Amino acid sequence: MKSWKLPNEGGHDLSSIAENEMLVSTHHNVFVFNIKTGVFRVFDMLADKENIKSANYNKKTKTLVYTQAEESWWTHHIYQKNPDKTIEIPDVKLYKVRVLSK
Repeated sequence: MKSWKLPNEGGHDLSSIAENEMLVSTHHNVFVFNIKTGVFRVFDMLADKENIKSANYNKKTKTLVYTQAEESWWTHHIYQKNPDKTIEIPDVKLYKVRVLSK
């Protein structure tokens, strides 16, 4: 069994983006983790963002959907890039969002 140390504190989310790549969010950044090499690199689309609680990225369409803590651990917003869009759900404290393929 292998294990890897996160590049910084507070791991929040882990999602697959390719056969050998995972998207990993921490308190201070979002990284692409290469499973074969064990290397973490900053995910450019969220390079300046902290407190990303979930991130879903489709490499084929370049579409990104994510949540970012804005009120303690939660938010009322789901953010999307490519195309850019914000969905507000005022009555729900959101932490994670998932995108399912059809």
